[in-house]
Amino acid sequence: MIPYFTPAQAELLAGASVRMIRFLRLDFASETVRLCDAAQAVHAGGHLWSGLGGWIQADAPPPTAGLDATPRRFTLSPGAHARLDLSGVLWSEAEVAERPVWEGVGLYLEDWSLVGDLATIYVGRMHRPELDYDQRTARVVLTCEGLFADRARPLDQLMSDRSQQARYPGDRGLAHLVPLRNKTVTWPAF
Repeated sequence: MIPYFTPAQAELLAGASVRMIRFLRLDFASETVRLCDAAQAVHAGGHLWSGLGGWIQADAPPPTAGLDATPRRFTLSPGAHARLDLSGVLWSEAEVAERPVWEGVGLYLEDWSLVGDLATIYVGRMHRPELDYDQRTARVVLTCEGLFADRARPLDQLMSDRSQQARYPGDRGLAHLVPLRNKTVTWPAF
């Protein structure tokens, strides 16, 4: 069973048809904006989520996990601008930079009652948004990176005396490796 779905959600996923709504929470410095791809506002997880219909798109989640810094792009189409006033928060560096973003899904029965809790798909941090122009529209593209991307981690280095001396001058912890490098080992030693 998939670990982030409840047993009721897993049973629903095994059915022939599943109703699903995608949710996106943008935690700006001054306010939290909750969006969903439903045609109208939806109550879920104890909050009211603004329905944007098909006016919000997202790249597929990065295929790898861990310390990967693969960017993920969320696109708000022009119709979203008409329904939301995000101009004050989107263009301020202090409002957007390194702020959390969360994406999840809600699984629904035929009568549109939510099954279990919202399941998390992606958690990350926002970067400064871009205005993407094409011939007929202007879209806002919000680039995010995974929450666990660790840019402060040092580069991978060799486990050698030379690398150890470069990092910690005077340390003799790996000095024994130099004479062992060219030592002949007879196996098995009878």
